[in-house]
Amino acid sequence: MPQPPEPQPPLRHCGALAAAGATRLMTVTAGQYCGGLVGWPPGGPGWPPPPNPTTPPPGTGGCTATYSVVGQWQGGFQGDVRVTAGSSAIRGWRVSWSFANGQTISQSWNATINASGSAVTAANVSFNGLLGAGASTTFGFIGTWNGSNATPSLTCTAT
Repeated sequence: MPQPPEPQPPLRHCGALAAAGATRLMTVTAGQYCGGLVGWPPGGPGWPPPPNPTTPPPGTGGCTATYSVVGQWQGGFQGDVRVTAGSSAIRGWRVSWSFANGQTISQSWNATINASGSAVTAANVSFNGLLGAGASTTFGFIGTWNGSNATPSLTCTAT
């Protein structure tokens, strides 16, 4: 025959405030409650409460970017860039570089790319800007080259 659950101790009340405007801290212990208001009225010390520590700060946790040529053929190539968040989450990113040998980009995916002469800037799209600490995403493009296809140096900026 099943045993009934053990009776729980009643909630314990810790007493009244000592004086008007006094501060009482809350303590929760299994089966007990001692609590009250802290920093009453609102606007006092501790108000508003600090943000949830698991929420990523708006920010600039930093990022790095790595460029690679996935495939190359006479006059064309496919490039791939991996963007990795630094030690904290980021809400967006921008990667910039300059081509040294007249390369151009004809199409891209997973980034918005703007090019002016040899200068190129790629920015996240709606679904790949938010990266947790250490997380990464990739974007790619098809480009043209003539003569040589040197690998550029990249600069990544968290936005």
